[in-house]
Amino acid sequence: MFETLTSRFRTWKRCEWEDIDKALDQDKEARTTTNGPYVIWLRDRVEADEELRSLSADDLVQRCTNCITEAERIALEGWFHWKTGGHLDIKNVTLSAGSRWLDGSVPVSNWIANSEFCVGGCRVDGRFDSFRAREVVSLPKAV
Repeated sequence: MFETLTSRFRTWKRCEWEDIDKALDQDKEARTTTNGPYVIWLRDRVEADEELRSLSADDLVQRCTNCITEAERIALEGWFHWKTGGHLDIKNVTLSAGSRWLDGSVPVSNWIANSEFCVGGCRVDGRFDSFRAREVVSLPKAV
């Protein structure tokens, strides 16, 4: 999906892996399309959830908050751009706390300086004022 976005607008990866799909640690419990398509519900917001501001991925796990995965966040960026011509996370950064990179860090995504979609990472205990998770408010359903 990241390569699809790259064909539509500028993108940047602040991570050491060329292939994002292979770099994400996909455990058996993770939501993936391996077993077919699925749907998640998120709050209708351009910026990630203010209620989850400055919480680390560790904090969100302790709270049992079901968060967006990086693959879902990348797909959401594509859908939002297709639907509106705009971008998500213009002022803040989505902490994709439902995923981990192979090194154990947490993926993050945002739109940088009105010019490009960026994917990077941070530590699982990282807390930053501009970081917010996106809570999955309805569990996946088969489509």
